[in-house]
Amino acid sequence: MKKIVIGYGNVNKVSVGAKEPLAFFGGPCAIESKDHAFFMADAIGKICRKLSVPWVYKSCYDKDCRSAPDSFHGVGIALGLKILSDVREEFGVPVVSDFSDPSWAKSTGEVCDMVQIPAYLCRQTSILSAAAKTQRPVHLKKGQYMSPWNMKNSVRKLET
Repeated sequence: MKKIVIGYGNVNKVSVGAKEPLAFFGGPCAIESKDHAFFMADAIGKICRKLSVPWVYKSCYDKDCRSAPDSFHGVGIALGLKILSDVREEFGVPVVSDFSDPSWAKSTGEVCDMVQIPAYLCRQTSILSAAAKTQRPVHLKKGQYMSPWNMKNSVRKLET
């Protein structure tokens, strides 16, 4: 795996790759509120600084994969991207969010340093094409139903 640098502008850059130190990607699964996001970013940042571990704040504005229709999905794209932008600015940390609708890719890529493809959408051409068009690094999660060698087709969709 080649080295990838996550972060642009005025944030701490995080390098990932075979010869890079282990990096931590973490945060609440779904964005609940700005206060909660700031609380989590502060707490995670303190731990990572203490341990000298580079990190990226990961949280999603719309967890579209919830199994129950009445489950909390997040705060939505507009408020969620604003909160991620605020976390990025306040804590100087790169941010990443997944998206589950191709029309959300552009906005997500404008705010996030990296975009993430949910495991359950790892084969969906429209999502993969939209992610590639953001020109951001893509974290492609492997679906539990897929063999590792079948992921090459998803990667090829990102490359085209």
